[in-house]
Amino acid sequence: AFSASGSDPANAIAVIDENEPVEVEDIDLDKMLDVNSAIAVEKDIAADTIGTLFAATGKHFLPYVEQCTLELIELTKHYYEGIRKSSSDSLLEIVRTFYDLAEPAEWQPGPPQTAPPLNQHVADLIGHIVPQLLEMYETEDNKTVAAALCEALAETINKVGPRFLDGCE
Repeated sequence: AFSASGSDPANAIAVIDENEPVEVEDIDLDKMLDVNSAIAVEKDIAADTIGTLFAATGKHFLPYVEQCTLELIELTKHYYEGIRKSSSDSLLEIVRTFYDLAEPAEWQPGPPQTAPPLNQHVADLIGHIVPQLLEMYETEDNKTVAAALCEALAETINKVGPRFLDGCE
């Protein structure tokens, strides 16, 4: 007889038949972990906005860059692909904006050794961000996120020049 009402934990409605064994192979872990909540969407939007906000406000956003960068680096490991994509895009937007604020000498295509050196603050920022993005590149299984990361890396390398890759193995 069906007596579960769901009104409290003692009367919980069963979602699986307890008499039927569940095979581990039948469980789709990817589907179980494919969670999209309103909070995740809000984090996605916030992560996406940070880079744009810095690009639009420039030096006025400098007091917040460090904390935002640290948070965005952590978000590159988030389970939700939208947040990973937005955080990597914003991190690279922060690098490009920071580079512009340093008023760099224009680099010309050629051997990396001929490119002008980066401002030390820009180089330090890149040193904190790039290792996480390269790890993300190696482990990312979502094609959309990987493609967006490649596009943003290409855009950043085109702006910053070959010195962007200094220190990367």
